[in-house]
Amino acid sequence: MNFDEEEFNNLKDEEKFIVLFYKNDEEIILKSMEILNLSNNFKLNCELLKQVDKLIGDNVKELYRYLIININKINKKVLYCLFSKHESITNYIRNIDGIKSDFKGLEKEDIVSYKIEKLLEFWGRE
Repeated sequence: MNFDEEEFNNLKDEEKFIVLFYKNDEEIILKSMEILNLSNNFKLNCELLKQVDKLIGDNVKELYRYLIININKINKKVLYCLFSKHESITNYIRNIDGIKSDFKGLEKEDIVSYKIEKLLEFWGRE
């Protein structure tokens, strides 16, 4: 498997199962969920991380857009465990919580665009 083993050892059991099963098809994920008595969060994170896996290496702005839109759904510890070798992911994890501004009155898309630009700026890629 291609993940950070040290980070993996620090995960909770359900988080470890996400790392191990996220690439499988929905049927296997659902059966695993049932057999292992896992929460709906397991299934959701498997779906979200499968999409992250597809977006890595393509368009960083699209990857960041996806991560920002799903910020409250994706488990950051699992994200880091799986993708810590990708600079775009480590930049996201290191900086996303520090991006603050007055978002009052802004449309969601404007907020997402602002955060993407800030992430690229922190990473030195504008």
